[in-house]
Amino acid sequence: SGYLMFGDSGDNDIGIIQYYHGDNVMKFFAGANNVLNITSSTIVVNEDGDDLDFRIEGDADINLLATNGGTDTVGIGTAGAAEKLKVSASSDGNKIVKLIHTDGDNAGGLELEYTGYSPDSAGIEPFMFNDTTTTRFKVASDGDVQNHDNTYGQISDERIKENIKDANSQWDDIK
Repeated sequence: SGYLMFGDSGDNDIGIIQYYHGDNVMKFFAGANNVLNITSSTIVVNEDGDDLDFRIEGDADINLLATNGGTDTVGIGTAGAAEKLKVSASSDGNKIVKLIHTDGDNAGGLELEYTGYSPDSAGIEPFMFNDTTTTRFKVASDGDVQNHDNTYGQISDERIKENIKDANSQWDDIK
């Protein structure tokens, strides 16, 4: 290994840059923490698994990507979040999140599963749409669905369909 060490009056190797030839990895230490490892194919932050924060900042110290090691949260485009994953965007006309499933034979979707308990409650709302003035749509964990104007419609529009006819009688099949 090759080392470049930095010290102060309290610790003569408080900071270390190490190149380890055995694994061809460049390691960076701050204090006693191995905070960054770089190889030809990977970059690993927080190799030692300590509760370290990681962030990539943009203009005005906005976190483009941030993790909080003590709470295991990930924030994207935020200055901090209480949620486990919080994505924030301010671009007009763009979607915040788009999930694409490409396996046509075995298509699945979005699923939220509680594995520690069964929150059969109208007071727990795992799905909610809010705007600046009110809640527009929500689904409670007991299955209740509410929307702001109490309107439920259909997506399939009979007016634009062609060759609509009644189904043939199945009476002969039943006999």
